Amino acid sequence: MSNRMPDRYKIIQTFSSGAFSTTYFAQDLQSPDELYCILKQFKPPVDHPELFSHAKELFEREAITLRQIGKHNQIPQILDYFETEHNIFLAREYIAGETLREARNRGEYWNEAEAIAFLFALLPVLKLIHQHGIIHRDIKPENIIRRTSDQTLCLIDFGAVKYSVQISQAKTSPTIIHSFGYTPPEQLAGFSEESSDLYALGITCIEMLIRASPASFIQATKGGKRIIQGLETLDMQDDFRALLERMVCLDPCQRHASAQQVIDALTRLDLTTLNVEAASSPLPVSYTPTVTIVSPQEQLGQQLEGSYTPTHWGLDSPNLPAPTAQELATASVLHPPSQTIKPERSTPLDSNQLFLELSHCLTDQTLASQIKSIALHLPTKLPKFPSKWLIASVGLLIGSVFMLRFIYPTPDSYTSRSTTPIALEISRDEEQTLPKFTAIATAQDQSSMIKCISFSADSQTLLAVNEAGLIEHRSGQNLSTQMSLNTARKILSVDCANHPDTLALATDDGAIEIWDLAQRQRVQRILTDQLTWSLTYKGDRLLLATGGLNFISLWKLLPSTIKQIQQFEFSPQQVEPIQTIAISPDSSIVAAGNTAGKVKIVHRDTSQMQLLEGHTKAVNAVAIDVSGTLLLTGSDDDTIRIWNLYALQPHLRPLIQADVGGVTAIATSSNGQWMAAGGVFGKVNVWNWKTHQLVTTLTEHTAEITTLAFSSDGTRLAVGDRHGRITIYTSQVAPSID
Repeated sequence: MSNRMPDRYKIIQTFSSGAFSTTYFAQDLQSPDELYCILKQFKPPVDHPELFSHAKELFEREAITLRQIGKHNQIPQILDYFETEHNIFLAREYIAGETLREARNRGEYWNEAEAIAFLFALLPVLKLIHQHGIIHRDIKPENIIRRTSDQTLCLIDFGAVKYSVQISQAKTSPTIIHSFGYTPPEQLAGFSEESSDLYALGITCIEMLIRASPASFIQATKGGKRIIQGLETLDMQDDFRALLERMVCLDPCQRHASAQQVIDALTRLDLTTLNVEAASSPLPVSYTPTVTIVSPQEQLGQQLEGSYTPTHWGLDSPNLPAPTAQELATASVLHPPSQTIKPERSTPLDSNQLFLELSHCLTDQTLASQIKSIALHLPTKLPKFPSKWLIASVGLLIGSVFMLRFIYPTPDSYTSRSTTPIALEISRDEEQTLPKFTAIATAQDQSSMIKCISFSADSQTLLAVNEAGLIEHRSGQNLSTQMSLNTARKILSVDCANHPDTLALATDDGAIEIWDLAQRQRVQRILTDQLTWSLTYKGDRLLLATGGLNFISLWKLLPSTIKQIQQFEFSPQQVEPIQTIAISPDSSIVAAGNTAGKVKIVHRDTSQMQLLEGHTKAVNAVAIDVSGTLLLTGSDDDTIRIWNLYALQPHLRPLIQADVGGVTAIATSSNGQWMAAGGVFGKVNVWNWKTHQLVTTLTEHTAEITTLAFSSDGTRLAVGDRHGRITIYTSQVAPSID
């Protein structure tokens, strides 16, 4: 990377601007023909040096990827990459043309021959990048452009790539790129593979055939079978229809394994009878934004990777008139702008959430401060209405809120009806009496993500399992290795918390396995028809609960097999991976959360179920308290919600602001004294569950926290992260049990 001021570039147009990056349409004044290019500028916050290197790595990804692929006729070429003081720049080839989204917006759609030609054009490109160990992860109409000069289809926007052959787990990005309708289920759960790109390519092709957006033509029936509405009515070969349906199978194991397999299937079609017909029909289509679900230390990544870039007009094909000679002459030579503007998204008003937040205002000490809090809070929440209606509505709302003050006074007890987050500020006197969790041991032998950790009953041994399949017994004092063994496959989900000598896990080939750690061997294995994204095990009852693609399954461990005994559909409307699952202490209740932010509670005895909607982003962690009556759920929206398992509704104190950058792990102590939450920033907060006080914040980890566990007496806390690091903390003052 060169270190110079980018005075060689003349800015023609600003395409997009965010909090940490800006994209320009520019001209390279030092190139032989003064060519136009796309120039991306990254401006990291100088007051966050701990995030700079990671954010810089994110921005470099596209440059590294394009440079690794080299020059290719259908991929934009990297032209320059350099750094100045507090700024990083990437210049890449500008492709003049029209994106498929723009073509759809003006009414273009395809027949069978054109769809086959499209696949023949882009599958070799996917084959090439996959051979380089690269998965694009964001294929959609916005990122495919037809070059004006020769009508060649090109694949753009490599800022979201993931390396399928991981050089170092610590250097790979766990960011989940999500473009609604185009993202396959396994990618939503954080696992991308070559067939993930094939899925997105197939959805794009079907969209151009059916003339409708994925949200309108995709449905799911019970059993997870994918139905493409409208595809069966099109005039095409049955073999081609079957090929497309296989490309977009929900289960990645049922798709084509590689781009070459799809090419081979295309060549076997009867292509002699196809006629390409001109088609034009006006069909307005809305832009599909790319949503970034943040993972470790990637709060900045939402801006860096174009999480909300309005590509309906296209970075590579701006709908702009050709610049005049005067405009080119007066265009400024690049000077980094002093301020950029992050586009804001409008969010619908949630009346229930507003009511809860206004109730929070009643926790102020005086009536005057309560009124002031409401007055300051309302303008940020209410949309613009005519003033007379706004005044009347506000008056009625405030009156209703104040009724709560007399109906439900705010007590100091556990059953407070306020939605106030657990106290984050503690007086100096209180602080002196609180126990402090201090790190006593840390270990990082490998860079693979820690999937599960658990203390033995006497706290002398810590069981740790990582994603690569390494199972270890470590000392509960200094984390020295006491025993280790390896599974044959990558681990998707595992539970080691309920039985000291038995381990249940799910692997990336669709298998569920039971391991006897005392014998150091696998004792049972069963293949399922879908991948298992989450799993929990009740060893004392030989009961296993798993979360797959929209289905919760209950299994009984028998001497010779694992038998499925119950199955429940998570949601009839959305087919999403179930990322986390838990069983109550008496095994009567199962709770699970999915990538759409929904929570499912199932009472096994009565089959009573409820789908709870409170989180706005993916639910990553669920935990049931020791009493078996309360459920805690943690989400990417950085909140912990508390639900009453028997009333099937939010608890009286339903919301905790976690302040960890998105909750990825939750643990409660068996004595009911502590609750801990870890998040994407590598931070862990520990609360006293009875007094609502924040006990401590642990900041030794810099990567996303992936698992937490308390010792049985609550005096120790083990923390595991995405980079394979484990830390044991101990409290200096032993907690009292009232």
